[in-house]
Amino acid sequence: SGENYLCAYIVSGSKEQGVGSEEMREYLSHSLPDYMIPAYFVFIERMPLNPNGKIDIKALPAPEVKSMKEYIPPRNKVEETLAETWAVVLKLDKRKIGIEDDFFALGGHSLSVTKLVGKIHKELDVEVPFLVVFSTPTIRGIAKYIEEEAKDKKYIGITPVGKKEYYPISSAQRRFFVLQQMDPETTTYNISGIMQLDGSLKKDVFEKGFKDLINRHESLRTSFEMLADGPVQKIKDPEDIEFKIEGAVPPADKPLRGSITEGGGLSSSRNSSFITHNSALQNSVLKFIRPFDLSKAPLLRVGLLKIEKEKHILMVDMHHIISDGISMELLLHDFAALLAAKELPPLHISYKDYTVWQQTREGRDMLMSQAAFWEQAFAGEIPVLELPTDYTRPAVQDFEGRAMDFQLTGEETRALNRFSLEQQSTLFMTLLAIYTLFLSKITDQQDIVVGTPVSGRRSPDIDLLVGLFVNTLALRNYVHGERTFAAFLAEVKKSTLQAFENQDYPYEDLIEKVVINRDISRNPLFDSMFVLQGAGIWEMEIPGLKRSSFPYAGRTSKFDLTLQAQHIDGKLAMSFEYCTKLFKPGTIERFINYFKETVRSVLEKPDKNISEIEILPGNERKRILEEFNHPLMEYPAKTAADLFAEQAARLPDQNACFDKGNYLTFDELDNQADVLAEIIKEL
Repeated sequence: SGENYLCAYIVSGSKEQGVGSEEMREYLSHSLPDYMIPAYFVFIERMPLNPNGKIDIKALPAPEVKSMKEYIPPRNKVEETLAETWAVVLKLDKRKIGIEDDFFALGGHSLSVTKLVGKIHKELDVEVPFLVVFSTPTIRGIAKYIEEEAKDKKYIGITPVGKKEYYPISSAQRRFFVLQQMDPETTTYNISGIMQLDGSLKKDVFEKGFKDLINRHESLRTSFEMLADGPVQKIKDPEDIEFKIEGAVPPADKPLRGSITEGGGLSSSRNSSFITHNSALQNSVLKFIRPFDLSKAPLLRVGLLKIEKEKHILMVDMHHIISDGISMELLLHDFAALLAAKELPPLHISYKDYTVWQQTREGRDMLMSQAAFWEQAFAGEIPVLELPTDYTRPAVQDFEGRAMDFQLTGEETRALNRFSLEQQSTLFMTLLAIYTLFLSKITDQQDIVVGTPVSGRRSPDIDLLVGLFVNTLALRNYVHGERTFAAFLAEVKKSTLQAFENQDYPYEDLIEKVVINRDISRNPLFDSMFVLQGAGIWEMEIPGLKRSSFPYAGRTSKFDLTLQAQHIDGKLAMSFEYCTKLFKPGTIERFINYFKETVRSVLEKPDKNISEIEILPGNERKRILEEFNHPLMEYPAKTAADLFAEQAARLPDQNACFDKGNYLTFDELDNQADVLAEIIKEL
């Protein structure tokens, strides 16, 4: 799954190992902490050696994923089908999946649960709720639910539609179309992938590979127009598409210097040392990412920056209206397969078939059945997150942004994973609960809404399609100080499962339903987002080339504050993306320290009341309580009223105070104070 693991290789002297993995774990548990006990034990006859007599690490056999429980094979057709489904979703050998194995212990997570329930529906014509998978995550348990409680619901697949000049667009596409028309020069809704490629490559071969991709995926041949009834999509024939890979070479006096991080990383990973020494290269990347004209297909551009003879930067830029994160992964994996002359599976439907299906009776009925849940979740007054900003919020929302990276230690990452399993939760739910708690602490608010993206690919029919399927969930949770974090996590788990159960309802439709008075200075429904990323495009291998991530410094932020997380080298690599019109870098650094302290406090004692959880690191707490409150402080020989009057004279139009959506500038507050003073004197 892209994560590191600890494996023990044991020379047993024969093929008969004599002792089992469970016995080894039990033995080691008496002298080692949990995180030092290997996840896998591989018994071998001898250690493979290289010509220098040292152990040849690459020649060691890869461990197999095995359950800690005794293997019990499927007993009937339903269990056999479930085992086959698990094998496809988890990418395991179905012969090694027993009916007592735990789905999450074998590597399952929230995204894979979405795929699992979709495939079960398609194969068995029954719907299994998310809650069932989490409460009984075994084949035996799910099979029992199917046989005793599940109601038959025939799976209706998405079918191809006839050729037309125009096709309807989805709700998400409609929103991106409108936003792009409001600001045609924005790149806020571009999706970009940047990576370094080392080795010999031919531009014409790459160009052919991307042309084949454009022929394969209709979304890459789609443009958008406004007709009398609203925006529509139009699909060009492959022969009508013009495509060329862009190329550029940085100035000779600005060669590539420094090292590019090996392996994975957040797609917008930042490395200040690298960026400092490669400003020309960064500028080339920034110039490559530019606005799209939605009326002209393809809404895809590809660039190759030649740095040295066998060193290039591959840049892929697409508009969000035709793509999402998973689509980017699919494209690059298809591209790698085409270069390796591998045969790709045929696509029986395309994105236009999906948008037409959404408007069928079955599609509308599914969405309407989920509408009630979301309308109830956001009934009444919708909370506004009042983050402690450094600057006054612009009258119109500004998307200029930056990001700041940090990471949790390997020990903290393992502890979070263990804690999640103990609480029968997922890492996503645990981190969401911690992030919600963090936001509650820095805002002194209890009603918190955090956005998160979901793949929107519940139907197995669209697994291989490129298109805008991603949806946004607005997750609303209440942080009560007198509850323990463990109890709060249980509530977050419940609300998250309910949201995932109703994840098909378009976020855009929810906004139209529940948001009455739009504030153009903010996003509707929420101002903060949490994203737990998968392995992503960095797991792609291109034949004959060594790839590595490129630390690209993005310059946008769609929300006030976004926390991104991803497993890299056994640690959680994290990033705070923030709006630079609201926050200074120093404030984000403090937020990082507060978040880390929240994680440590939660892991140290999860049964502690939330009101007792501290987010201030010890040094900052000491500074506030002792240094800032030192009894011997020298003050100017002026009254507080005089000092305030001077401040009002310096910054008369700057906001001085806020209450229930209303601001007072320093000048207004000074005048009102004078009026009140006169009234008091007369009394």
